[in-house]
Amino acid sequence: MTPHQMEVYEYVRSMIGEEGISPTYNEIHTMCDLSSVSQAYKIVDSLIKKGYLMKEGHGSRQLLLTVEHE
Repeated sequence: MTPHQMEVYEYVRSMIGEEGISPTYNEIHTMCDLSSVSQAYKIVDSLIKKGYLMKEGHGSRQLLLTVEHE
């Protein structure tokens, strides 16, 4: 996992744990100090492909942790 992927994963994990909801892509972009929202999309997509996250539905807060990585 790259440093950016680890940072995004940890942020998503902490948001779900503390707030009970996943962050939006814009929140990921802002809180992880990424250069653009599209970079957040790319990193999240890579984490989904690697099995760390999954999407549920089509809303702005659709990210979930996979069971094996909770």
